[in-house]
Amino acid sequence: MILMSMPDCGMQASSPGMASRSVVELDWWQETMVRGDLWITAVPAQHFSGRGLLDRDRRLWCGFIVQTEGACIYFAGDTGVGPHIAAIAQKFPQIDVAILPIGAYRPQWFMGEMHMSPQEAVAAHLELGARVSFASHFGTFDLADDGQDEPLEALHEVLQRTNLGRTKLWALGFGEACDVAPRSEGVRQHEEIAGD
Repeated sequence: MILMSMPDCGMQASSPGMASRSVVELDWWQETMVRGDLWITAVPAQHFSGRGLLDRDRRLWCGFIVQTEGACIYFAGDTGVGPHIAAIAQKFPQIDVAILPIGAYRPQWFMGEMHMSPQEAVAAHLELGARVSFASHFGTFDLADDGQDEPLEALHEVLQRTNLGRTKLWALGFGEACDVAPRSEGVRQHEEIAGD
């Protein structure tokens, strides 16, 4: 098992039972090779951070790009929208699958900076140019004023009035699986899309 964390999070020091080679700390845009054909890149996310009373926003929050020679997956993690979405789209122009949060966005004045709304997730899907996106971060707990059901209902409403072109955005049920067809074009080389 490899545990990924942001620099200065102290994961190596706080995990004495874990071999130091099992913990990889990455800053935004840094990557690591997990095996010869699998790379993980830490990408920016927008969220507050803090583990105590006096360390607010002293750590970076991140999502991940997972790449093989034939696929590129973006896991946004827990994030609001911001300029990082365009930057990710620019550095990784062929995202096959994006996993985007849609819940815990109300009240918008308070939660909007750290959590995407369903409408913002659809816009992020389009901006990223992902072939397929999956909704996440909804329906399990009442984390905010939108509750468990509103994010999914709002996503369906947004999708009814949005032209996704040839792309798809799905919200799977708990335990539901879905096959994503492989790319029809040839396998691209990792160096073509790796972050700086």
